[in-house]
Amino acid sequence: MECQMPIFKQDYKVLVRCFTFNHSKYIKDALDGFVMQKTDFPFVCAIVDDCSTDGEQDVIKSYLDTEFNMDSAELCETDYANIIVAKHKTNINCSFAVFFLKYNHYSIKKTKAPYLLFLQDICSYEAICEGDDYWIDENKLQKQYDWMEQHTDYSMCWHDAYCESGGERVPYNRFREDCDVPFEDLVLKGGAFCPTAALFIRESCLNEYYSELQKRKYTFHVGDYPLQIYMGYIGMVRYVKDTMSVYRICTEGSWTSKRIRMNIEEKIAHMKNKAVPLLDKMNDMTSFKYDEVFQLQKKRVLLDLYLEIGYIKDALKKYCEIDPKNRMNKMSFCKCLVKSLITKVRSKC
Repeated sequence: MECQMPIFKQDYKVLVRCFTFNHSKYIKDALDGFVMQKTDFPFVCAIVDDCSTDGEQDVIKSYLDTEFNMDSAELCETDYANIIVAKHKTNINCSFAVFFLKYNHYSIKKTKAPYLLFLQDICSYEAICEGDDYWIDENKLQKQYDWMEQHTDYSMCWHDAYCESGGERVPYNRFREDCDVPFEDLVLKGGAFCPTAALFIRESCLNEYYSELQKRKYTFHVGDYPLQIYMGYIGMVRYVKDTMSVYRICTEGSWTSKRIRMNIEEKIAHMKNKAVPLLDKMNDMTSFKYDEVFQLQKKRVLLDLYLEIGYIKDALKKYCEIDPKNRMNKMSFCKCLVKSLITKVRSKC
């Protein structure tokens, strides 16, 4: 079942990718953050709902009816989704392309990325915001677009964000000022270093990344961490101090909530079967140019796991293996060690 969408022929400059599932409580915040953007260029927001069961599709449809010109909307049906494309009533540069998937792709490990290929082909940049995160600065897209347009040797730029849990916000404060991000930081500081909703990527660089994945037939359990690493490999990466988005943690179905529910055996299996192999694959994709950095990060992943699950002797041994350049903060390690000891003692009481 095929359909043609003439509106996709518009000269969009930025694609906003929003993959979402069972985020009925949060999706309106994400959508509000999209339509509030003030830009001098047209952008399209691809909202892909993975067959939600909590009423999220109804929330999105209601939002479209209220905020968008549905009389002129493009509607079509494919084998995998019902698609609606519409323009915002007042923000003339904002269009939505909403994909209501007919079956849940995550449960059968089917990627949703190919559905956006035709949009990626006509856009110069891609911003990302998952359904439970949201933007809070109306100039976010314009600021990042202007920077990337003026600095063609950069593959990605990202900004600071708030981390939100239980309604309370804590700023990331990654750096004190705008700066270029060293490749080592993109690896050693982990996947949470760059908030996903802060990423703004050059589409040509993203295409190269996907091409390399396909050539090697690599897949990962997370999307943002390996992407950030590869962007640092093929170009320069810029950090913007402005706090322009919010990253929610421990929402239902999120990676953080799944991690908390894992038992010790599951955490060990995840480290061996997913976390470490990810680093090995990225070491390969970056031609082993930064092998020392990846080997160090593998040791740190093990160290973090041992501290988390209370394997004190293993943690001390692994800490002693960390390289002599002392890139890990000793005070931070001591605090983690004390916390791990307290947790272990309490578990035996």
